[in-house]
Amino acid sequence: MDAVNQQSETSIIEITNHAFEKGKERLNLKREPFTKMAMEAYQNGKTHAECKGRLKRYADTLWFRYKTCNNLRFYNQVIFFFIDHKLITVYQCPREFHNHLKLK
Repeated sequence: MDAVNQQSETSIIEITNHAFEKGKERLNLKREPFTKMAMEAYQNGKTHAECKGRLKRYADTLWFRYKTCNNLRFYNQVIFFFIDHKLITVYQCPREFHNHLKLK
């Protein structure tokens, strides 16, 4: 199975095996905490449109680098790359942007 369905009351996201692997490698998170974080990022993360200043320029760079991903979320100092409702991969956000990523 290529992706795992995760369902909550408000939305459904799919998390690919690649995203799980990168979550473990880059964030040191196991499946259950990573799934919870991905759901929170999808529901509450800062979108590309909500970014301003230097963070917006950085988000623009990422947006054009990963053209297939149409849903970029910043949450808890992590960048989540979605295609619609499917999580593709995650990266740590550079330290210089951490102060821009305060939770809402």
